[in-house]
Amino acid sequence: MKILVVDDDKSSQIVLSRILQQVDPGHDVTTAADGEEALLILQNPRQIFDVLFLDIEMPKVNGIQVLKTLHEKKPLFDRLKVIVCSSIGIKELKECLEFGAKHFIAKPPERKTVEKKLRMALAKP
Repeated sequence: MKILVVDDDKSSQIVLSRILQQVDPGHDVTTAADGEEALLILQNPRQIFDVLFLDIEMPKVNGIQVLKTLHEKKPLFDRLKVIVCSSIGIKELKECLEFGAKHFIAKPPERKTVEKKLRMALAKP
């Protein structure tokens, strides 16, 4: 499974990537340092991701802007499962859900929570 982890905090990227590898060593995890980099990666037709773990509070292009962009290009990203991994308030969470995020994990992520949300995101609707 191909997973993109987007977070401007390098240590958060490392922690989440390690958890995902522990859950399943076969996970192919790519990281991006901000929303701008994430959008460039996601728009590459040679890289099709199954799951996006997305921080919201980032410089340049924040997570909500990423979600809005993906929402506008919906046919291209319909199969992408979005899990927000951030420390945000109710207002921001509502925006994330409005633009396609399906699940939320509070920072710092715990392995059991990551594993559960990943299973839920990949379950048939």
